[in-house]
Amino acid sequence: MTTFHDKLVRWVTECGDMEFYADDSPLRSHEAAWDPQRGPALYATKRVSLMSRREHQASESPVAVLGSYGLPTGQRRQWLRSAFGEGKVCFFGDLDGPDLVAFASLVDGMPDPAKLYLGISDALLSEFSVPLDSLDWCLIPTTVGEQKAIAMLEGLGFPVRDIVGSECYCIIQAGQKVEIEGLLWEIPADDLLAFVANRSR
Repeated sequence: MTTFHDKLVRWVTECGDMEFYADDSPLRSHEAAWDPQRGPALYATKRVSLMSRREHQASESPVAVLGSYGLPTGQRRQWLRSAFGEGKVCFFGDLDGPDLVAFASLVDGMPDPAKLYLGISDALLSEFSVPLDSLDWCLIPTTVGEQKAIAMLEGLGFPVRDIVGSECYCIIQAGQKVEIEGLLWEIPADDLLAFVANRSR
């Protein structure tokens, strides 16, 4: 039986867009080192970008930052899905096709996946009182492949609009995207991680 994840992997493999690829690598060292008993984790598709914007040392935060770019597969994906399913990890990524495909694969079949999503969305912007038009300067045109990815997800029944909210969904439908590097000028990385820490209590 072909699973939802199988369909995503096949689409990513065949789409011909360099923005998409399946990542079959094992657990990263920072992921293997994470101890859920010490605190929650944030899965960031652009971990280096997030870490580079921190002003405080990582040791000062109870939140571990996991993640890498691409669509996780294999045993690493299973390990991540287990952590997401237990509510110990939430997702932080771009408002675009590649990152929404990765998120969809990690939370497929879980109840209320929006609770596990801290990517760019109406809910996140509202939480930090960031008006949508303050992101106008960092809007980037999407590729044809990125637009097709959203249509593919929705065709498979994944609730993209429910995840990102109606206003951010309009950005996607207009052929635009927002990357986390732009968002982090509006929401400091340390504030985001503090929010994750407080949210898990």
